Amino acid sequence: MTGVIIYWIALGLLGFGFALAVQMRIMIALVLRRALLARHDQITSPGLANEVIIQAARPADAAIEQRFQLFVDHLRQDYSKPLSHLHLARRYSYLLPGLILIWLVLGRLVFGVI
Repeated sequence: MTGVIIYWIALGLLGFGFALAVQMRIMIALVLRRALLARHDQITSPGLANEVIIQAARPADAAIEQRFQLFVDHLRQDYSKPLSHLHLARRYSYLLPGLILIWLVLGRLVFGVI
């Protein structure tokens, strides 16, 4: 019985971690989008701001489109911490669904909980 409880608690923590990672991605992108729209008059739509954020969130050695270079430099200089948090949240939002699926399969086939 204790194993069942531990299994479901671990599954709940994995699910919570995934929800937190997705929430972080949404909130950080929203804040960066608003910062870009407020600072630069050339960015006229949220879609264009999203493209800039995607470019800025890439690794430093990745190629950046020339038309976004000024905006990406601004984000990397003034918002380096949120960009690193965005990168971390992106990594975990890709990793945790796979871990949840593996945990469910283990619960079914190995632990006999499900």
